[in-house]
Amino acid sequence: MDFDFELDTGPLDNLLKQLPEETQKKVVRRSVAAGARVIRDGARELAPYDPSRSEGTHLRDAVMVKRLQGTNDIMRIGTLTGSSPKGAPHAHLVEFGTVKMSAKPFLRPAALFTQQATAVKMFRILANGIFREAKKLAGKAKKRGKK
Repeated sequence: MDFDFELDTGPLDNLLKQLPEETQKKVVRRSVAAGARVIRDGARELAPYDPSRSEGTHLRDAVMVKRLQGTNDIMRIGTLTGSSPKGAPHAHLVEFGTVKMSAKPFLRPAALFTQQATAVKMFRILANGIFREAKKLAGKAKKRGKK
């Protein structure tokens, strides 16, 4: 399941475009990652958990965030699967259900319930990143001017 999320950055957009392209990517990447972590944390709270189970990985412990390689702003929020020691190969069965078991979704509701908190976090990280990088660039320009 894909979940698209757009953030209206308004006046920050013009400030972001004034930064060098690589710096823009770095700032956007940090913002997207921070937003994805908010959703991840929400999914961990909603994931089924059985404290009496002592073996294997709990589903909530397998929820992770990963940036898709070759992209700047696409993050994958999901569970580790397969033979990974922290994997939860049953996550999709819990999320979507089976013929014999009703669904107990945790990723989709987390994305919906945390929308506002995600947007606030992303906007804050984006704004702080823009101003931090602009300050760095201004300092470098000042040093170059003194030589």
